[in-house]
Amino acid sequence: MQHILIIEDSRSMARLLQQTIGEQLGLAADIAASRAEAEQCIRNAPEPYAIVLCDLTLPDAPHGEAMDMVLAHRLPCVVVTAEFTPALRKRLLHTPICDYVVKSGPRTIRYLVSVLERLMRNEHVTVLVVDDSPSYRNNLADLLSRQRMRVLQAENGRRALEILHDNTDISLVITDYTMPEMDGHQLTEEIRKTTPPDRLSIIVSTGVEDDLASRFLRSGANDFIAKTATFEELVCRINMNLNMLDLISLTRELSERDALTGLSNRRMLYQSGARMLAEATPDIPICAAMLDIDFFKKVNDTYGHEGGDEALRQVGRMLTEHFPPPCLAARYGGEEFCIIFPPGADPAHCRERAEAFRRAVESATIACGQHTFGITVSIGIAQNSNSALEEILRQADQFLYHAKRTGRNRTVQSLPEEGLS
Repeated sequence: MQHILIIEDSRSMARLLQQTIGEQLGLAADIAASRAEAEQCIRNAPEPYAIVLCDLTLPDAPHGEAMDMVLAHRLPCVVVTAEFTPALRKRLLHTPICDYVVKSGPRTIRYLVSVLERLMRNEHVTVLVVDDSPSYRNNLADLLSRQRMRVLQAENGRRALEILHDNTDISLVITDYTMPEMDGHQLTEEIRKTTPPDRLSIIVSTGVEDDLASRFLRSGANDFIAKTATFEELVCRINMNLNMLDLISLTRELSERDALTGLSNRRMLYQSGARMLAEATPDIPICAAMLDIDFFKKVNDTYGHEGGDEALRQVGRMLTEHFPPPCLAARYGGEEFCIIFPPGADPAHCRERAEAFRRAVESATIACGQHTFGITVSIGIAQNSNSALEEILRQADQFLYHAKRTGRNRTVQSLPEEGLS
């Protein structure tokens, strides 16, 4: 687990911050009340701290010496200060810190945690900086690296498109307007041909004195900022765009995923399944399986709903392990699940995989509190190439019912030459 270091001489604030970080972010935090304690923590830590929250004024470091020590250890640093003057602001802007937070009563804790959460998420953010000025690119890349992002660079729009093609994890593009070969406006239009604003954010920056914002926003940019913008404004705009992408992603996840098992939900099953079925032909059939947990009511009655939920989670984990993409595994409803195999998958092989899964479930042990128990599943598999998805799933459900009616904990499949088996 990644650790945070809190350097703060107010013990009450340090404890409250430590508790809030643990509760809201699930991160462990160490506390140091002085520069000397902080340096000892840094030297003794098994692994480097992910981020250090550093009070600027301490009894043994009244002029920011603790901040300088943290930076000397090359650790990401967020400065916390009660005083804030123009001179201090200028000093902080010329210091390679992640950010600074001015103490302002109760909201300080909330804001600090939000800054920390963003910085932790940035570890998984890849940003592309596009500018024909090497010095501006490097300065911006340095700023973004301090925000814990992975930074890629391109000198013009055409090179940017090549990098985007090879790095599908890029979630933010910051591009200049005036560039050779392909300018920022053309780049924005090209990106939006394939990638919508809710998947990748584009911020256009320019030093040109012109009213370009509306033009870029109409072309698909998410934001527009002048190259003369301050460090604070740039960081705030970047964070605003990344937070919006995170919110959209969370909303999409909630609408597409089953909250308990993490599998696709019924809505996504029909959407994705219909696309898979569109690839099926008489020569390229498609197989689908329906399965459910045997005697699930007995599990709930014996071990409570906690036991039932853990059984569902276990099946979800095992389906993810046994049927990764291009298979589609989903929770159909209640204790019933569905698997759609990729078009052209050999029906006999589909049955072998389903049987291997059934045996794995039968052998697994589920822990719930002081109890351990086992479960079994029944599976029905149907094959078709000319029917709608609903019809294929209905057929699979019929074979599932046959499996349950003839003893449970078994797999029943329809093969063209075999019928029921």
